[in-house]
Amino acid sequence: MLLRSALTFATTSASKIYVNPEVEHVSSIRERFSVLPPAVVAIEGPSSAKLTPEEAMFVNRTIVGSLVRATCAGELQVDVVTLKATITAINNRFGWYYISCESCVKRATLHDGVFICNNCKQPIKYPLAMFCINLQVEDPTGTTTVVLLNSTTERLLDVSAKKLINKFPEGDTSVPLELQALVGKEFVYKLKLNKYNLVEGLQDYGVSAVYTPVEELEVAYEKNAQAQASQNRADCSSSSQMGGSNERKRKLSTVIEAVEAANEGGNGAP
Repeated sequence: MLLRSALTFATTSASKIYVNPEVEHVSSIRERFSVLPPAVVAIEGPSSAKLTPEEAMFVNRTIVGSLVRATCAGELQVDVVTLKATITAINNRFGWYYISCESCVKRATLHDGVFICNNCKQPIKYPLAMFCINLQVEDPTGTTTVVLLNSTTERLLDVSAKKLINKFPEGDTSVPLELQALVGKEFVYKLKLNKYNLVEGLQDYGVSAVYTPVEELEVAYEKNAQAQASQNRADCSSSSQMGGSNERKRKLSTVIEAVEAANEGGNGAP
């Protein structure tokens, strides 16, 4: 791709990059440029990107019920949360992929046999197929919808949308078996919330990463949550005994709500 007189490359998470492979023409080029200083500069990402998967899957952990209530009330205070839930269905009303512009990656529409970018308003020479999958997920506290976009889906399935599309006759938008196999599986989703969630209160939460739950870590997290819940109850009781106003209300954190919801479920509560 030629952009502003500079040669650039557009890749996806399914692309493979080979550094100095041992082939003849690469070896000759490497020898020719061996006297030049390296121009590779390491770019440090934000601190959140340095978290291990074991740490990242518990950042601002919430539950479906709390997330939906906070969204509807416009009370979300963070733009990144994690959610552990089970996929119960794939909503294919709008399809599981879309055709995008090669430059801005926005959705394109077919006009007279040519794809036109809805953003650039220009014909597209090399249209791209991009994943966009609406998943219905649930936990013991409720049901909501999360959206898997292209890069996240490619990492999860290790396949591109184009390869799956090629398995079907032209015009067939059936859900591939690779996607159907996700139904019934439990994952931890890192949700990147946007203005539609934070301001307009919509529940279609974009997924920026998917993790497989680790039982030992989940058990440790639950024990820590129970300890925190007990401590908060003790602090509340102590404040009440010291003459605090009976009208004072305590807003439970999502962690405490999760523990209480789990306890109610275990006691057979409706």
